[in-house]
Amino acid sequence: MDKQLEKQLGTLERSLQDMLQAHTYLSDLMEQKRAAMREAKHEQVGNLCKLENDQLRKISDMEKNRLQLVADITLLVEPSAKQPYKLLELADRLPEPWRGRLLVFRHQLAQKMKETQAKTQSTQQATMQLVKHMTGMMQKVTSACTGSSAYSARGQASTNNARISTFSMTA
Repeated sequence: MDKQLEKQLGTLERSLQDMLQAHTYLSDLMEQKRAAMREAKHEQVGNLCKLENDQLRKISDMEKNRLQLVADITLLVEPSAKQPYKLLELADRLPEPWRGRLLVFRHQLAQKMKETQAKTQSTQQATMQLVKHMTGMMQKVTSACTGSSAYSARGQASTNNARISTFSMTA
């Protein structure tokens, strides 16, 4: 096997390992964020969101690098290729042990990405429920403060006049 190809395949393998670790870290951050949401630690949720965004940027950069590596390796394997192979197609054209190792990393990465996606959906649903809850609470407080709790089906303000009044006892 060509030394240039061996070098590029080694770089690709390390890239896939790094991406797997990056997705694992992202998954861990999401789990921490869910725990912080359960405990209503809004400052921690904000910090974790920032860390998630930073991690997503890193993963995006890693993916760009991986795509370039696959394109470069495609040309080394098949100089007349019109477009870069997908990782699975590339692995099928490689000899063992490279083929097997790349397929294993590809499978592990795909599984971790699915796991992360499921956590993302779960967190989004929890966030939406929290937003609905907070919106409802704000509507109740607003209606109590303004003296009208809601509009009727005819578009008229409700006759239930609840008022909140406050006074300060400080001198």
